[in-house]
Amino acid sequence: MSVFRFKQFDVQQSQSAMKVGTDGVLLGAWCNHANPNHILDIGTGTGLIALMLAQRFANATIEAIDIDGKACDEAQYNVGQSKFSSRITVGNKNLLAYSSKRRFDLIVCNPPFFINGLKTADPQRNQARHVDSLSLENLVAHSANHLNRSGRLAVIIPSDQEEKFVNVSRQYAMVPHRITRVRGNAQAPVKRCLIEVGKEKAQLLRDELIVERDRHVYTEAYQILTRDFYLNM
Repeated sequence: MSVFRFKQFDVQQSQSAMKVGTDGVLLGAWCNHANPNHILDIGTGTGLIALMLAQRFANATIEAIDIDGKACDEAQYNVGQSKFSSRITVGNKNLLAYSSKRRFDLIVCNPPFFINGLKTADPQRNQARHVDSLSLENLVAHSANHLNRSGRLAVIIPSDQEEKFVNVSRQYAMVPHRITRVRGNAQAPVKRCLIEVGKEKAQLLRDELIVERDRHVYTEAYQILTRDFYLNM
């Protein structure tokens, strides 16, 4: 499907290596802040999460960056076709070389997560999926440098990297605020973790989210989380 239609925007996805998927929708719907003014979306891809956050936070301006030029072109198109275009900027930038005088209230990232997996013949897809292009250490270090004192970093990662991500975050004086472990169904193992960390101390909230009751039959919790976005939810 080259165009994925949501309730308030459409996402063209023919050029970006990473298509619209459950991980991105989960992160865009789950991450939270009381009233963010400035948001940074790292590795924006199609611009999906930036668009979701513009829909959710009416007072926020969002800067979306991606190392992939084709993805940025597509994200810029998607943003330009949306009613949120005045509040989102898209830049072809590498986080490792990124610098901003602005300090953000919220930083979000659906990072590349394959560490030792086999690579494909498509360099663009490899860049989007493998940690060669952005390690957890680099993500946390650069995010910590660009967050304000009350700011938060929210990510979705494979469950086997949860402990590593929390430990790396602590090295940069950020502690976990929320952790949601995600199962495809009640019998499936936990495959993903949504994690929010911040510089301020907070009581850690842990919970679990199950996506489906049966194949394509979604749980009430998943419907409540995503119903403002999916057309048929």
